Amino acid sequence: MRKKVANVAVVERRINYLFQLAHQCITTKDVDKEMCRYHVKTLKKIAMKNVIRLHTNIKRKICKKCDLLLHAGITAKVRLTRSPNRAVTVQCIECKNVKKFPCNNQNYKIWIEKYENLQETMKS
Repeated sequence: MRKKVANVAVVERRINYLFQLAHQCITTKDVDKEMCRYHVKTLKKIAMKNVIRLHTNIKRKICKKCDLLLHAGITAKVRLTRSPNRAVTVQCIECKNVKKFPCNNQNYKIWIEKYENLQETMKS
């Protein structure tokens, strides 16, 4: 028998709650990186088990290599690079993994924020 897939809204609420817990673990006075890592790993497992894509805002704040929440000044270095292509560079302090987000085009929107794509997903 197949397992029942949980309601998408319930799963998204659970993912959001775990993300908030991970954020709170990083921003409190005593930074607990291991607890943050645990919440992020659980969040990813829930999303994979229920076949739900993480929102890009959540995805961009998680280190792919060490599963730590990236927070500027605490767990990540944020730099603006100007040579050949302008980009925001985020480097994890724990594992030195680098993420680059291009910022050449000021009118750039991620796929999920484009109005045309939003309508397409609602129709199907």
